[in-house]
Amino acid sequence: MAQTEPLYPDYEKAYEHAKMVLNFSAYQLLDYNQLSVSSANPIAQFNSEVIFHSEFLVQSVLYSQLVLVNPELLGLYENGDLRKSIYYITRPNGNTNFKASYSGRVNLFGGLTLDEVYLTLAESAQRIGRTTEALEALNFYLSKRLSRNSFTPIQSAEGLLEKIILERRKGLAFRANRWSDLRRLNRDPRFQKTLFRTYQGEQISLAPNSSIYTLPIPPMELN
Repeated sequence: MAQTEPLYPDYEKAYEHAKMVLNFSAYQLLDYNQLSVSSANPIAQFNSEVIFHSEFLVQSVLYSQLVLVNPELLGLYENGDLRKSIYYITRPNGNTNFKASYSGRVNLFGGLTLDEVYLTLAESAQRIGRTTEALEALNFYLSKRLSRNSFTPIQSAEGLLEKIILERRKGLAFRANRWSDLRRLNRDPRFQKTLFRTYQGEQISLAPNSSIYTLPIPPMELN
C-alpha cells in the first residue's frame, strides 16, 4: 500500500481561516513606525492586533536581565528593521534582553495577534500556489515593520517561502511559536535545523525529529 502524506499541516485550511480573519475589520496591523523605541513597553496591551489575549505564567527568573537574547536571532534583523529596537533592549554592558511583549507588561504573551495571521496567510498561500497573495500579505506586513526609508516591496517569488519562514522567526519571537514551528518544519529537509546550546562547558545538541522533542509521560501518570 502506497504511503500517503500526513493530513497536517493543512495549508488549505490555514489559508481559508487566515482569510476569514483578515476579512473581519475589527483588527488592524500596528505600524511600528509610530511606536516609541525608547519606551519600556512600546506595544500597548489589548492593542488593535490582539485577537485573543493570553499570557504565560512563568518563573520570575525569565524577567531577569541575566536572561539574554540569542545572538543568532539578533543577527537576523537587518538595518531598518524596527522590530530589533522595539522588541529588544541592549544594556550598557552589551547584554540584550527582550522587552516588547504584546501583554503590555513583563509577562510573555501567548495569544493570537493579527501579525501572526498575516504570516500564516503568506506561508499557506505560497504553499498552495497562490504566490501573488503570498507576496501581497508579506509586503503589507513588512511595510508596518520596517522603517519607511528601508521598506522595498518584494517583487520576486524566488525564495519566497524561505523569506516567510524567516519572518515568522523574527516577528513572532518570544511568543511560544518557535517550538511548534521547529516540529513541523523539521519534516522538510529545506528547513531542518539542529539546535546547539552550551551548558557548564558542555555542548548539547537537539537533532531534527529527535525523540527528545517529546517529553516523556511522568511515571506517576503512567502508574
